[in-house]
Amino acid sequence: MDQASYESYLNALFVDSVTMQGTPSKSIEEILLTKAISFGRKIDEAKEDVKRILNVRAAVGVLLKSAASNMIVDDT
Repeated sequence: MDQASYESYLNALFVDSVTMQGTPSKSIEEILLTKAISFGRKIDEAKEDVKRILNVRAAVGVLLKSAASNMIVDDT
């Protein structure tokens, strides 16, 4: 997989991590792992990719929370 294809693949996983919901039978991690494997990634590579994406998702959540808490609301 070349760099552009890998970046596109990671973007697809990230979008799915944000837009998809886990189900009673599968967690979001399991869903992403299945998708990563469907892209032709080996199981160890897929697990590492999913871990990276979930870390990025968590970091974005922290940044959004920080931005919201720093927002000044004008009550006048």
